[in-house]
Amino acid sequence: MARKYVWGSALAIGLLASASAMAASAAATSKSTAQPGTTIVDSKGTVLGNLYGYTWLRQINGTWYAVESGLNRDGLCSYQPNSQRLFYTSSNCQGTAYMDGSQMPLVANIVTTGGNCQLTTATISYPAAPIQSIPIGSFTNDGGTTCYVWGGILYDVGLLATQTVTVVPPLSVQ
Repeated sequence: MARKYVWGSALAIGLLASASAMAASAAATSKSTAQPGTTIVDSKGTVLGNLYGYTWLRQINGTWYAVESGLNRDGLCSYQPNSQRLFYTSSNCQGTAYMDGSQMPLVANIVTTGGNCQLTTATISYPAAPIQSIPIGSFTNDGGTTCYVWGGILYDVGLLATQTVTVVPPLSVQ
């Protein structure tokens, strides 16, 4: 009778070990493979980011950003010139510029002097980490032509930072 329990215990341990190995293998596979049809690459295979609804996500210095500017097969698309909102602690839109850090995911965009969708080199503007809540004295959303006083309201922002991106069309989704 003791043999019966030993054999049953050994069988149970073997099944558990096998099930654990299969679960570990499945977990490793799901972590290492991206969902098909979500990765954006250029013709050289350089990964730009991942599709995210009608926009795309790009990781910059370990933080994911939703890049509101679009892209197509022919290249990157830019916002209209001078259309991003910049925040300042001063009351006259002078000094250190900050970008909105209140959204989830954080938002980045491409702003150039000519809005088009065939850019092969572009600059992405984004709020750099760490995001902090500071008193904002003013902001502009037209490249500095008009300054709006905001009166020291606390707002979540990150320092204005940029990253240059170069692509080789055609772009595709894999």
